[in-house]
Amino acid sequence: MRILHVITSLNNGGAENHLAELASLQSRQKNKVIDIIYLRGDGYWVRSLRKKKISIKKFDIEKNYDLIKLFIAIIQISKYIKETKPEIVHAHLSLSEIIVAFIKIIFRLNFKMIVSKHLDSFLFEGSSGQNRYFNGLFLEKIIFKVSTQIIFISKNVQLYFLSKVSIPKKKRSIIYYGIDRENLINQKKSKNNEIKIKIKKNRNEKLILNIARHTSQKKIDSLIKGFAEYLKTNKNARLVLVGSGKETKNLKLLASQLRVESKIYWVSYTNYVCDLFEIADVFCLTSRYEGLGLVLLESLALKVPVITMNSGAMKEVIKNNFSGVLLSQNFNSKSLSTAIIKIITNKKFRQKIIENGVITLNNKFTTKKMLELTSAVYEKK
Repeated sequence: MRILHVITSLNNGGAENHLAELASLQSRQKNKVIDIIYLRGDGYWVRSLRKKKISIKKFDIEKNYDLIKLFIAIIQISKYIKETKPEIVHAHLSLSEIIVAFIKIIFRLNFKMIVSKHLDSFLFEGSSGQNRYFNGLFLEKIIFKVSTQIIFISKNVQLYFLSKVSIPKKKRSIIYYGIDRENLINQKKSKNNEIKIKIKKNRNEKLILNIARHTSQKKIDSLIKGFAEYLKTNKNARLVLVGSGKETKNLKLLASQLRVESKIYWVSYTNYVCDLFEIADVFCLTSRYEGLGLVLLESLALKVPVITMNSGAMKEVIKNNFSGVLLSQNFNSKSLSTAIIKIITNKKFRQKIIENGVITLNNKFTTKKMLELTSAVYEKK
């Protein structure tokens, strides 16, 4: 079987990391040939995937509305499909979905079109129901109609689409991201542990870690306020914020106003998150919503206790007071501080949620399960 994955980018991100893992596993299966086409970005995963004898091509479309490049890419990709004749074309992320659906309709090529929905948003809408003049609902309906099967990465993502679009039950599946715990633990760390050296954690210091884009969706302002509240009970603590975005400047201003700027370590980007998980005492993800939240799975795998939100797909990953702590959507600084204190001071509770987190990971979020369920979707008629 020949499988062609088409994805908007191959950067270091949730959907891209999932595809890299899935394609790597598929490339080890007998009688499987895996190809990948991507459209933009730095190609973070290209080198490692090519080492696994996966063919990768880039047809450049840096902007969604560059109609000339879009037209050229459609012609090039349709030609590639005609030449390689894949049985499966698996589309990931919005622009790729549009292109594959367009090719299937216009050129009437005989392949199964599989779509993975990684985000709870309609085309062009932004994440989770942002109000835009054109949300792409009409195009989504066409894509769903043309697709052979649709994969949702969580129940929450599926519910979001079903609230607006009728999709036959036989055409839809829920397949969670899978994570290889041993592979994550053994992944290459930074040379000389440079990140840990820069942070210089002292013996009794407590580190609260967050990895997220700096956007309003992630509610990092609320995290900073909760951290400031926690400092009232334990001054020997620091918050490590990994990420950047349009809110970074405002977040730094807030930290200054709360007089906690010296207690926050800002990391705009790193490939070595394992180094940070290794020294973190708590991981906090305070997003309003998430399609799934790959960083939550990484936290469970690396045995770092989790505080997150009782909303979206986050509550599908974390069970309150069993594998982590869930905050209400309108949580305040005091409730976040209380959650941190509970995890850090109650050793028995801390150990319980760490152990249950690993059990949850092994039961629901393994790469083996992800591969088996995806293969089953490919076989459906």
